[in-house]
Amino acid sequence: MSDLCQKFERDGFVVIENVFNDEEIEEMKGAIGKIVDDMNLVEYPKSVFSTYDEDKHAADSYFLNSSDKTFFEEGAVDKNGELTVPKNKALNKIGRGLHFLHPAFKN
Repeated sequence: MSDLCQKFERDGFVVIENVFNDEEIEEMKGAIGKIVDDMNLVEYPKSVFSTYDEDKHAADSYFLNSSDKTFFEEGAVDKNGELTVPKNKALNKIGRGLHFLHPAFKN
């Protein structure tokens, strides 16, 4: 078994260094910045991702169909649906389907 597999078995995760070069990282950061800047918060669902309440997501169609969706951090949205922090600090998750939406992530 490889060293990475052993670390994963022991720790539950591994760190793989240098997967992306600096240019690729900057391109992805720029793409994420544009996605966040372009979010129209008036029309955008304020779905909050919780790592503590798994049952909440089991019945949440927005979550179940979320490959191109974003989720806000707990505490980043108040009871009126308004952000309590700047938009770029409010996100918890960005959809796992970014590679379908933007070439920076497909590459």
